[in-house]
Amino acid sequence: MEVLSLVGGLALLALGGETLVRAAVSLARRSGLSVLLIGVTIVGAATSMPELVVSIQAAAEGNPGVAVGNVLGSNIANLALGLGVMGLLVPFTVRRHSLWHDLVALLVASVAFLGLALLGTIGRLTGTVMVLALGLHLWRTYLRDKRERDAVAVLHAEETLEFEESWSIALSLGVLVISSVMLVGGARLLLNGAIPLAEAWGVSDVVIGASVVAIGTSLPEVATTAAAALRHEHEVALGNLVGSSLFNLLGILGVTALVRPVPLDAAFVLTSGALALGVVAVSTPWLLGRLRFGRTAGLGFLAAYLLYIALATGLVG
Repeated sequence: MEVLSLVGGLALLALGGETLVRAAVSLARRSGLSVLLIGVTIVGAATSMPELVVSIQAAAEGNPGVAVGNVLGSNIANLALGLGVMGLLVPFTVRRHSLWHDLVALLVASVAFLGLALLGTIGRLTGTVMVLALGLHLWRTYLRDKRERDAVAVLHAEETLEFEESWSIALSLGVLVISSVMLVGGARLLLNGAIPLAEAWGVSDVVIGASVVAIGTSLPEVATTAAAALRHEHEVALGNLVGSSLFNLLGILGVTALVRPVPLDAAFVLTSGALALGVVAVSTPWLLGRLRFGRTAGLGFLAAYLLYIALATGLVG
């Protein structure tokens, strides 16, 4: 039953996450918001909704380790697994500097998060600062994109077009409600399956959050990445991955801490947090357009991710 609950939860999260993004973008376009503003704010937030719902439910029910593991595991999956899939499907070269703004913010946020391990917990004050930092970054990004209109601004606008649908307001609202219910129900099923399996498997909730839960909540981003790669829309796919990772780190953990303070396992945060930072740092030369990302690099990233999962869950070592 736990396995069925886990699989059902993953399916609902994947489908609910995809439809929620499209409904949110459709509503925003109907309301007259520019594609640039939607790309900077709504797309990144909506694609992170599966992680947010799972993290809040887990923390509220006394399993905060799932929330922390989910965020760090999702960020590792976004770039290691996402880049690995892209490289294997269609080798690519990023337009020079099209990702630099969000990438620098992600690097800074990843370094700052390692410092939180010394605090031992993410309290409501820290959570508020994290959410405000994300909001400030988004606002500065929007103002910069309006002023510069360079490759970065073009990328953020293209992210909106990737999810745009010509739906009526009534249909968009209906889909938004249904997809939200699917996300809540999917999170409930996922946790009902994941927590008992973690206990039976003999691993902590933070490990199950970083592995099974993170893979499940990252599926929408990875699927979107694969589809965009096949259409040769590499910058859009990568922009979604980097933007979603930034929302995960600052937005999800920040909002979760506002609901309930999140205790941190210092050893796990320092190891997995350092690994998440390492993945961003290693991928930076490719993401800034300096190197061609081919199948060899894709295979390397994918192999590294599978090794991480095996080590984290005790399958090897």
